[in-house]
Amino acid sequence: MQVFAYTPVKYPSDTTYTGNINNRSISQLNKKYAQLNQQLTKRTQHYLQKAQRSEKKICLKLLSKNSVIAQQLLHTSADVYQKALQKSKNPLQKIRRITAYIPGLDSIHTATGYLLQNGTMDNASSLLNLNHTTNSLQNNLEAATITSQALSQRMQLLNRLLTQAGILKYLKNFQQQAFYYQQQVAGYKEMLHDEKQLEQKMLAIVRNLPAFQDFWQRNSLLAQLFPVTANVGTTQALAGLQSRNQVQQILTQQLGGAGTGTGSNPQQFIQQQMQAAQNQLNTLKNKINQLSGGNSELIMPDFTPNQQKTKTIWQRLEYGMNIQSQKTNYYLPVTSDIAGTIGYKLNDKSTVGVGVAYKMGWGNGINDVKISNEGIGLRSFLDIKIKGSIWVTGGYEQNYQTAFNRIPQLRDYSAWQTSGLIGVTKKMKVGKKASNIQLLWDFLSYRAIPATQPLKFRIGYNF
Repeated sequence: MQVFAYTPVKYPSDTTYTGNINNRSISQLNKKYAQLNQQLTKRTQHYLQKAQRSEKKICLKLLSKNSVIAQQLLHTSADVYQKALQKSKNPLQKIRRITAYIPGLDSIHTATGYLLQNGTMDNASSLLNLNHTTNSLQNNLEAATITSQALSQRMQLLNRLLTQAGILKYLKNFQQQAFYYQQQVAGYKEMLHDEKQLEQKMLAIVRNLPAFQDFWQRNSLLAQLFPVTANVGTTQALAGLQSRNQVQQILTQQLGGAGTGTGSNPQQFIQQQMQAAQNQLNTLKNKINQLSGGNSELIMPDFTPNQQKTKTIWQRLEYGMNIQSQKTNYYLPVTSDIAGTIGYKLNDKSTVGVGVAYKMGWGNGINDVKISNEGIGLRSFLDIKIKGSIWVTGGYEQNYQTAFNRIPQLRDYSAWQTSGLIGVTKKMKVGKKASNIQLLWDFLSYRAIPATQPLKFRIGYNF
């Protein structure tokens, strides 16, 4: 069965306003899906290669215990990984079974198929590209889900063999690769579940058209999962059905005087049947949820997963800003350090980053307010989570503590002061924004000239 194949049927022309979807919007949507498709292919190949290398190392360890089994694993390993890699490189191949159902992706593909048959020719080329991209992405998701299942089954086989050989500890690296790949695939599905404005705009144009609803019932991926009769929604589909009163009369005649296990109350019998029907409906819902969320062969890790592992570099970046103020002294007026920072999440419990600070002078009191450039700073920091919302923070900073009017003045390296910071950070939520409070000790401040405050109190926000 080819995923997303639809039957060409020309419908009555009730699509006179489908031209409201301009080529730019379609191209943006196509670009989004194409990028996801490329990322999924790249990540699949990356994890497959790492898993294959991990398995080769396992086989080398197994050679000394059981060379026959090790040779069999090496022989079957090449076949397993080559097939999986081939599927990821050819996303337009035919898929025999549907294992991943994404409602939003199904809706967009079906809508583009409908518009290609019934819309205007102005955006036909863009719609065709989008139709092919969604088809490729759906097939790629199917292949990724099957690959995830294959890795899970492979891990179960290795677990059994290594347990027998007494070297189960060598399975850990393979297990991590299989688990993170499974999480990666689930993450891409989650992104596709989150429909944006462009998807809603396209679907809003065709969703309520009777012709599209008929097209959907015949050609969507959901229709392939749960096919309906040809005359659904028509009076012909109701032919031969009995009314509620007729059903009750028949049940009363057949069950009313019988001392069967169903009881003498037809209403009670109907309720029992309704309960059975509800259970079947719940079973169907669970099937759809499994198709939407991934396979049921979840890999349960025996290690603490790093949730940042499956994210891209850009997704692991954390942007923020913080402010600290310092009271006036003999050398400096009242100042505020306004800093922008960029952090990179090494894992769920540690972040490393850099920042730039601008020191703004406010003058020498309420009666002498004067804005001035009082310096600039370069920062680096490391945050390590201790417990709950409490983090330990360390940092190294270089600060130019002299007022300047021109950038060349900053080249005077003797005017830069070094700061070494250690302290605690409290991270919390204020509304929808993440904020933090820091109390830091500058243990190098005592040798600075001019002297600076050893304790620094900063309030920050993350974007």
